[in-house]
Amino acid sequence: MRAILLFLILILPSVNAYCKNDSTQVKLDSTIIELRTFDESRMQTLLADGRYVYDRRPPVTIGWWENFKRRFWNYLIDILSGPDNPILRDILFYGFLIAVFGFAFYKLSDGNIGSLWKTTRPSTFEFSEDNAHIDELDLDALLEEAIRQQNFRRAVRLLYLKALRLLSDKALISWQPFKTNTDYIDELSDLPFRDHFINLTRLFDHIYYGDFHISQVYFQQIKGQFEAFYPIVGEDR
Repeated sequence: MRAILLFLILILPSVNAYCKNDSTQVKLDSTIIELRTFDESRMQTLLADGRYVYDRRPPVTIGWWENFKRRFWNYLIDILSGPDNPILRDILFYGFLIAVFGFAFYKLSDGNIGSLWKTTRPSTFEFSEDNAHIDELDLDALLEEAIRQQNFRRAVRLLYLKALRLLSDKALISWQPFKTNTDYIDELSDLPFRDHFINLTRLFDHIYYGDFHISQVYFQQIKGQFEAFYPIVGEDR
């Protein structure tokens, strides 16, 4: 510590003498300053020149259709949000709801709105080939022809027709051309093979009226179910 103090005492007089001998002086700048300004007209010309647009996005040009839509929606918002038009606001609101529900009903009905309230009766089964009576048909020959032609959809129809004729011959149903398959199911109430007949009816409806394509293997399975039903009823033809 004493060494440091001794060093400062010896060096300070030398520094002071050097500062007194320094003849450097600060000179004032007397240069005349010329104030320059930008030429506004030149600036506007350069700003409008597309060659100098580097980081500025060009203004978006709005077409007449976009401008019309903006004005329309702004006008509609003003009407709906304003307190001076409650009647008009209610008309627009309920009109919008009617339009939405109307469109929903239209889509649900596939363009036929009347079908939503129309009660459809199941299609009656046409029990004839070429408008012949059921007892006049050679069902076995027609069935063999359909199988040979690989028209399995028609073959299923003939198998079902054969079951109906068998039930009619046994006086278990009263066959009429205007009756539906459901009518015949109801006539078989309390009979042990009623459930079997219901399953055959569902198969027939799905394949024939649903226009369902079946393979030969699947047809043989269906044919086996019909052939198992015939002996239960008591086929004697």
